[in-house]
Amino acid sequence: MTTSQQQPYQLTDNAYPFVPSTAEHNRLEEQCAALNELVLDKPIRAPLKNPQKILDIGCGTGFQTDLLAKMYPNATIIGLDMSPVPDLRPKRDNIIYILGEFKELMEKGHELLQPGTFDLVYQRMLLMGVTSWPRHLESVKSLLKPGGFFESQEMDFWKMYDRENNLISQDWHFLDVATRGPAEQGLNLKIAEALPGHLDEAGYDSVQQEKFPMAFQKGWKKRPETEKLAVYLNWACRPWWRRFFEKGRGKGRMRRL
Repeated sequence: MTTSQQQPYQLTDNAYPFVPSTAEHNRLEEQCAALNELVLDKPIRAPLKNPQKILDIGCGTGFQTDLLAKMYPNATIIGLDMSPVPDLRPKRDNIIYILGEFKELMEKGHELLQPGTFDLVYQRMLLMGVTSWPRHLESVKSLLKPGGFFESQEMDFWKMYDRENNLISQDWHFLDVATRGPAEQGLNLKIAEALPGHLDEAGYDSVQQEKFPMAFQKGWKKRPETEKLAVYLNWACRPWWRRFFEKGRGKGRMRRL
């Protein structure tokens, strides 16, 4: 994929900033591959044993859905997204895709989203899609079987450290500005830090958190697993930041700092 591709973005009432396109599909594919490498090619951390039913919320291009179906061939894998999943790979027999927004599908009682039926509910990078985390977590919890797992993988861009692991971003005010606009639509771009507390408040048992350091620069010899993500972040973040600032205005103009 070339770094010159630009993702289209939209200014609509929908919280998610990007519209389906070839460039956006490529971005999502690259993001999934880079994040899988970051977590040492163990994309599912939950200790699953013979799962029968798994839900992938916000499945995008179906990259992780396909991986889940390969990892657990005896399970039914349901991928859910508000945009149609593109035809980028053959669909495995144990995959079912649902088109729609998770919140609305739950409110309507979708036949494939019945309470207490899932061994795992999985999601990744929903910080730009969920506008009410307490309500979202309550819905997810209702879907889990007794002993079922919920796994959420989110990125934290808001605390930057130097090579000696000292915090250096405490006075970077542009980060606060970047979160201001999305917050007006209910998005919490700092959810990675807040999520364990939300899970405790929602009554989840045995909440655990793993942290994986990432880098915006290539060449971290002690952490070679960060290399692919560093390459991805360098070309992908520019439209993100532009979108975040534009959300603050609610118009197609940049917010002036």
